[in-house]
Amino acid sequence: MFGQIGAGGDAGSFHIGAPEGADARTHRRAARKQAAKGAALMKGQGREGELSELAAFLFDIGWRSRTRSDSASQRAAVDEAARVRTTLSSDERARIDAVQADVFAAFDTVSKAWRGLRCGEALVLEWPTLRRVDHPIG
Repeated sequence: MFGQIGAGGDAGSFHIGAPEGADARTHRRAARKQAAKGAALMKGQGREGELSELAAFLFDIGWRSRTRSDSASQRAAVDEAARVRTTLSSDERARIDAVQADVFAAFDTVSKAWRGLRCGEALVLEWPTLRRVDHPIG
C-alpha cells in the first residue's frame, strides 16, 4: 500500500483532496487519473500485492482482538478475518502465520511508543526499519 501511494496511486482507499482554488471539474479529472494509476499499479502487483493487503488486515484484526472487549463489531471483524483466511492457500496462510509473532511484537513496540506520547508530541518512524526518528524534518 505505501509503495503504491508513493508511486502516485491510491491503494484503492486513499483519495486526493481538492486543490485550493481548483474547480470541481479539475478535481474530478485528477481523482480519475489517480484512481486509474492506482488500479494499474494494483494489477501490476498481482497476487503478492493483494496478499500484502490481506495480511495487513489479518494482522490488524488479530492484534487488536487480543485486547479489545467483546462486542458485536469486534466479533464481526474476527469473523471476517476468519472468512478471509479461508480464501488463502495453505502456503499463503503458512507464510502469514510464520511472521505473525514478529509483526505483533512490532505492533506492540509502536503502540507502547504511541501511548507514551504527551500532548503535542509526534511519533515518526523510519520505513521500513520502524526505527524511531527523534528529530523529524520539518
